[in-house]
Amino acid sequence: MSLSSHIKGKTPIGQFLLDSIIIPKLPPSAIEEPSIKHEGRRWGLIGTAFDYLVRMSLTSRKGVGFEPKIAIVAIKKYLISSECRFARNVILTGIECSSCAACKHYEKFSDCHEISQVAIKQKNIRKMAATSLSFARLDGFYRPPHFWDDEWFSRKTDSDDIRELLELHELWSRCFVLPKGKLLLNPSFDSSPLLGGADADLIVNQTIIDWKVVNDPRRDLRTSLAQLLGYSLLSNLDGKPLETCTLYFARHGIQFSLPISEILKLNIDEALSVFIELLKDREAV
Repeated sequence: MSLSSHIKGKTPIGQFLLDSIIIPKLPPSAIEEPSIKHEGRRWGLIGTAFDYLVRMSLTSRKGVGFEPKIAIVAIKKYLISSECRFARNVILTGIECSSCAACKHYEKFSDCHEISQVAIKQKNIRKMAATSLSFARLDGFYRPPHFWDDEWFSRKTDSDDIRELLELHELWSRCFVLPKGKLLLNPSFDSSPLLGGADADLIVNQTIIDWKVVNDPRRDLRTSLAQLLGYSLLSNLDGKPLETCTLYFARHGIQFSLPISEILKLNIDEALSVFIELLKDREAV
């Protein structure tokens, strides 16, 4: 169970994080109609793809490394479940069969990964957007609902979704101000296995940043901040305390930052103490 699943399922850990949040007042511009609307019913796909796209774009600009971590885990999980012995071992051996569906999906993934790397080097945002959709569809096999999509590589709706992602990226390029410092893209936390896994969008120095591709930033604001608090507590356990949390609302082009102390009902030491006890209780079950 991941950090987001704890919050969504309101486990003792998730409920503690939700109850610890002080809801801040958003700027008036966050309550206005979004600049970029979604006309389909693929909200989750666009949100995940935007995360991949921004990380690829930052890699292209800053020269940091990019790997589609969750998509890689998902394709590995799919291959291991195959009846084809070549597919089960292809990640290690590089040897695939010529006919089974699993090996063909591996070949497509290899192509997609190569296209993304070339697009990053060439600063080709359109190709980055296209591959971000492919990676995002694979995420759905690793994360809930754990559904394998045979059309993960491309779909008929991609042209519309690519257009929307390009608009979101252009707005992000104009409106988002990246803090100065070392970038950690999609970082995991050493202590995250204690609660089943957690991967943040971006950390820069002592600021944790999360992208939200929602129509109404007020919706699920407590949940979003609880997630950032969870990341902050995990980072504290790793000996790397964070000071600031930032939400970027991608459809409005609004960057909203607060000291973590201002969204937390307890002081950080008290919150960390309770968090540690809840983690111990989870391990004892």
